[in-house]
Amino acid sequence: VLLPTLKELSICDLQSLKEIWQKQLPAESFCQLQDLTVTNCDKLLTVFPSNLPVRLNKLKSVSIKECGSVEEVLEQGQYYEDKVMFFQLHYLRLANLPKLKSFYSGNLTLELPSLKIVMLKDCPNMHTFSSGLLITPKLLEVTYDEKLWWEGDLNSTVQQLFKVKEELFEEGEDQA
Repeated sequence: VLLPTLKELSICDLQSLKEIWQKQLPAESFCQLQDLTVTNCDKLLTVFPSNLPVRLNKLKSVSIKECGSVEEVLEQGQYYEDKVMFFQLHYLRLANLPKLKSFYSGNLTLELPSLKIVMLKDCPNMHTFSSGLLITPKLLEVTYDEKLWWEGDLNSTVQQLFKVKEELFEEGEDQA
């Protein structure tokens, strides 16, 4: 599948979908893709395989929601450089992802130089955004459940949100 001129892709209600992208895609596949929405795909574990970010250099917006099995957005794997970059990504929405632990759990540097908006909602197991060095120079705030949060950087913000959620859960158990 080439689709070299496709700019928008919405994948919805595919309950049996286990992966979106073939492992061996031709280089020009999806090279113009700007907007990706994935909704209600309950068997999907990851959204992007490790070989794909290099091709998606025009991707501006990603929205992933109501995918009950997604554990990470960007798969760990073999990369040919010491960093992973989504150069033009400026909007990221992650919502109703109960098993999501992180956006990327690998140790490489994750560069998101254009990222401005991160919206998180109902991702109760997300304890960090990225395990490696994270570069988001334009990001100044994160919205979680429609409230603005900022702890200096994206990883610190996600870690603080996870800590606050755990404390609220423990308080609820103590009162029961």
